Amino acid sequence: MARVLISSIGEGRKQADGSYAYENTTYFLAEGNAEHKVQTPSIVSALKELYSIDKLILIGTAGSDWASLYAHLFVGDDDNLLAHTESNDDYYNMLLNTYNQSKSTPPILCQINELQDELVELKDAIGDFCDSIWVMHYGINEDELAENFTIMNNIASRMNDGDEIIFDISHSFRSLPLYELLAVNLAKQIVGKKLRIQAITYGMNASQNMFNGDTPIINLSQLVNVTDWIKAAEEFNRFGTAHLLAELLKDDNLGLELSKEEKKAIKRLGDMATGINAIEFKNLVKNCINISKGNTSTKITQMVLGHVFIKISSTFGVLLDDDAKLFSELAKWHFVHKRYIVCVITLDECVFDFFAELMGVNRHSDNWEWKEERKFRDKIYDANSNNNRVNTLFLDFKRLNEIRNHLAHGGPLDYDVKNLPFFTERMRRTVESQLEIFTKQFSTLINSFRKNENDLNDLTTALM
Repeated sequence: MARVLISSIGEGRKQADGSYAYENTTYFLAEGNAEHKVQTPSIVSALKELYSIDKLILIGTAGSDWASLYAHLFVGDDDNLLAHTESNDDYYNMLLNTYNQSKSTPPILCQINELQDELVELKDAIGDFCDSIWVMHYGINEDELAENFTIMNNIASRMNDGDEIIFDISHSFRSLPLYELLAVNLAKQIVGKKLRIQAITYGMNASQNMFNGDTPIINLSQLVNVTDWIKAAEEFNRFGTAHLLAELLKDDNLGLELSKEEKKAIKRLGDMATGINAIEFKNLVKNCINISKGNTSTKITQMVLGHVFIKISSTFGVLLDDDAKLFSELAKWHFVHKRYIVCVITLDECVFDFFAELMGVNRHSDNWEWKEERKFRDKIYDANSNNNRVNTLFLDFKRLNEIRNHLAHGGPLDYDVKNLPFFTERMRRTVESQLEIFTKQFSTLINSFRKNENDLNDLTTALM
């Protein structure tokens, strides 16, 4: 694991003689030890010290002032960036000429490739601290964009699992900051490397008058963190899953100030997609209601997540006092997101809990064991009554439970599994049928038993 600085090289500030150069500046971290200051013309040097950088990757274009960076190495008063080779005036003049020509003539591919090769000498001068230097195209057409994407892929390949990335965009120009972020997202999302964006730094030279002539380095990484939370919220909206939300919650350094209620809700959201017991689901809904009522914070991340909590509370909150309708709605939610097996399990568990309530059994107790669950289920399967309405309930439930077991454990419904599209569609229709039966008949029947004392007594007697 290494702490990697990816920094762009710009063109510095225009001087009186028409040249460009980086001016000597005193840098400090705006969020950190303000007493730790580094005076240098190169923000790369300052960041190396302030963030204890292990490895440097430089990105620029043919219009970047590589000559000034090379010259700075040989000044000799910057311990963070000392030359590891002998000074070469011819090399410096070549870099300077390339820079001056870029002011009037757009570089062509062969010139960019030549510069890429020539910058090996600059890399050697910086020493082992410099991992690589990359020359980007300006990106003015699709071919150049494609070339830049290839370069980003090469940069991503140089990152390792566990690396902490610091971006510096202080001297970036044109589209370089976008390419830097693309490189890390490419490594994280496509290559699959476990990288962490430690900071996105920007040296605010324009605010020196507010800090006695010193330049604060601000950290903009929260903006990138928000994109991760946006992706997590999108995952929940599109697929009904909250795996990314749960992963992000484990990260203690995202700079979020989530309340305990929000953390509990996010954790329960992670369980919601794969099935969640009645008590935990009700607690989730209550969490979301409380958050929605009191969510007046303007924190960006909380604003992003707010609509997730509101969606849960508005969809399920009004049904908290009616288990049958509540879990019917939850089953619909699973069905819409194509989790057909979880949909049927949700319906099945709802009826089991109804029977358990009548029998005075708490299936969600920590002391409840599988052997007790087995006895409980066997008693329901063997139940019978002279009351036709009670028997209708038992028969409908046994059909539902049979389908649940076939889908969850394999059975007659999966005999044609080799023809997967047909099987999936058949599963969908079967589950949709059971969902419709439950919604229109089953839940109504359950609620009617609660209101009819004779039927309820007969049902309870049959279960005992």
